[in-house]
Amino acid sequence: MEEILKKLNAYRNTYQIASRAHHLTAAAYQRYNNWLGIPVMALSAIINTAIFATLKDNSDSIYKIATGLILVLATTLSALYFLGFNEKNAKTIKSPQ
Repeated sequence: MEEILKKLNAYRNTYQIASRAHHLTAAAYQRYNNWLGIPVMALSAIINTAIFATLKDNSDSIYKIATGLILVLATTLSALYFLGFNEKNAKTIKSPQ
């Protein structure tokens, strides 16, 4: 009986450590989400505005349309990147304990 209790305590300790590791990982992903996502979004918006503002001298509208589409794509991709760590955070929190 004593041997069974020792094994149960060992399993309990292992799962407590794993549970703590999951919560620490979730917190780390949340920090990464904020540290990387917010500056990427801000820089993307600033750069996109600056590039689009320099195109007003060019009278050819095809360049303006193409540049506008590329800038929208860049902003969208940076927004998707911003959401990536959030998904990992949610998956880590929902993992079995």
